[in-house]
Amino acid sequence: MPVPPSEEVRYRRFRPAVRAARAAARDLAHRWALDELADDLESVIGELVANAVIHGHATRGSQVAITYRPIRRGLRVEVRDWATGTPLARELTDPATDFAESGRGLAMVDALSHRWGVIPRVIGKSVWCELKRSRRSVQISPEAKATHMCDSKVDEASDLPGFPLPDPVAADGCTACAAHAESIHTARHQGDRSAITDQRVLMRRHIDAEHP
Repeated sequence: MPVPPSEEVRYRRFRPAVRAARAAARDLAHRWALDELADDLESVIGELVANAVIHGHATRGSQVAITYRPIRRGLRVEVRDWATGTPLARELTDPATDFAESGRGLAMVDALSHRWGVIPRVIGKSVWCELKRSRRSVQISPEAKATHMCDSKVDEASDLPGFPLPDPVAADGCTACAAHAESIHTARHQGDRSAITDQRVLMRRHIDAEHP
């Protein structure tokens, strides 16, 4: 299936839009054959839409618009809102346990993006970022996906195509890896798909940085 030049999705500016946007982002990654970016894209969209929905003031009935554009080895995302305020990045103080649906500001976006920025508008602003595949793409076999799905306590694939990506493998003797793995287990037990995704992303980033 050919990838369209761009795709725009609009949501009402209210909290349930965050979960809806996360699910739609993962579906898009699957449709555009960008499964490798599915976790990162879902987490980034969750943060950007949460910022657009929760912070600032806007007129009644205001919307949030998300535009996806394919780029070389990835995609560019732009989240546009018509609210006051400028988003600010802050550090992840405890990445092993800090996996609320929102609240990390742009720290997660900064960690996951190839590059990102904020464009002030006459009314509101746009926050954009670019996500890119690694040069050595990870191929996940259907057998691995099926095994992961069977082992999960939550039916993660019921309404999110491409969701069941294998959890990162903890490094032997690493307490941070163990904490991440425990957080993933807790989120899965609680049935919180968003937290599962975010914790997998954070654990993968830790492994890439500390156990290359």
